[in-house]
Amino acid sequence: MPYRSSPHRTLPRASLWPGCLPVLPWAFACALAASNSVHAQAAPAAYQIVDDSCQPQKPRFPARYANFRALRGAAATERGYRVALATKDAQAHLAIEAEIQEIDLNGDGICDQIVIASDPIGTGGDHVVLATIYIARKGHWQRIGAHPTAKSDAPAYLDTMRSPKDQPFVFGALEALRRPREARTFLVVWTADQRVSNGFYGYRILEVDQAAGRLVPVDKWNDEGALIYADFKRAADVQGHAIFDAEIEGTELRFGCASPDAANAGMRAACERRPH
Repeated sequence: MPYRSSPHRTLPRASLWPGCLPVLPWAFACALAASNSVHAQAAPAAYQIVDDSCQPQKPRFPARYANFRALRGAAATERGYRVALATKDAQAHLAIEAEIQEIDLNGDGICDQIVIASDPIGTGGDHVVLATIYIARKGHWQRIGAHPTAKSDAPAYLDTMRSPKDQPFVFGALEALRRPREARTFLVVWTADQRVSNGFYGYRILEVDQAAGRLVPVDKWNDEGALIYADFKRAADVQGHAIFDAEIEGTELRFGCASPDAANAGMRAACERRPH
């Protein structure tokens, strides 16, 4: 996954604070207020995108993913691989595939693995997805993942999973965020592909709880989740392009705001700010 830094923002000219008159002695106080505001706007994000500068451990991949082939067209800085898990229909050229991303999820400098498996449904392009995380542990791997009926990392419909707690593992794209010098890591996940049959609308935030071996949902509209979501929305990739897609959030609000009674307070506030 390529490193994505926060975009450079051009600072506004700090002449006078809006609403202040250029009359001494108030001018100095107003200019000082404007200067403080500019510095506040330029403050770095509390939660920053996790880069891919990590060192692979040995063995580099969990045993089931040992035989991989590099993703075609991947950027030089992207740690991405794809492996076929099983052939589903040889004549139709359908196979369950897994995309492997290397990223340091706990800040120890060693590459952990995020495996996103995709299972095609027929030949029309529809598919289901399931993510599994492997934390590098000095020569072995801690698996954090769902437990389908057939215990494996192959995708499964939610109604075949053993527990509703497995639902956080259903996503097809992600960004990891973390505070500098802290080990807690949060994933902002989504299913941008409309052909994902078990997908969802909008973005979700999950905390990687390594001690409990699970992904914990975080409310992105309130409290700490709102701070993480705000920093994610301001983040950019190495080319300076925004990562956040307003259309993905807009689709969630279009459906969620239609039932305001079911939304929490933070989401209701977002609905009120949404342009109509």
